[in-house]
Amino acid sequence: MRSAVVHSHTWIFVVLGSLIICATIFLSQFLSWGAIVILLGAAICVGLAIAKPQRAVYALAFFAPMSGLVIDFSRNESLARVPYIGVVHAPVVDLLAVAALVIIGLLILIRPDTLHLGASTKFWQVLLLFYCAVAISVALGDTLFFGTMLKSFARPYIFSYVGFAVPIIVLVRSRVELTRAMCAYECAALLGALMGAVSDVCAPFSHGSP
Repeated sequence: MRSAVVHSHTWIFVVLGSLIICATIFLSQFLSWGAIVILLGAAICVGLAIAKPQRAVYALAFFAPMSGLVIDFSRNESLARVPYIGVVHAPVVDLLAVAALVIIGLLILIRPDTLHLGASTKFWQVLLLFYCAVAISVALGDTLFFGTMLKSFARPYIFSYVGFAVPIIVLVRSRVELTRAMCAYECAALLGALMGAVSDVCAPFSHGSP
């Protein structure tokens, strides 16, 4: 018992718990309890992912097929007032990708031994050549559509690699963990297919008989 009390990890959890309680009391003066629950849940998920980083990869893989599932924080009156967060209107998987990058940044500071940073730059020559070719095509395109082309370059090419490939390369440490991530992806795809099939079967009944 005494060793548990004096252990450094125990005091880390005590300090973090106290900060979360204080932050909840403070935010309750400005935000609704629904918004606080969302923010608190996000903070807990980040904490769990830091404790076991592979969880972030599993969540990213599970929501990857659900690109149509979008979160619009502007619909919540409380969250809409939060700077930067209030204007977010993006797919859930994109938000998870950003969260995974934040987790990697935190792990670099507190647990760098859990990361494979060198693996993400193993084929940097090929990637650099590919991105240079895409950048040249954007630069030589019609200036009227330069903004659209720049966005198309940043989202499908840059963000797809940095937000989705890098977390898997950096956080996955074994073939078993990679297999679990693939299983999570396939389970989500199967769930989406079943939901689509059920909606097709039930759609005629929901509109009534002709």
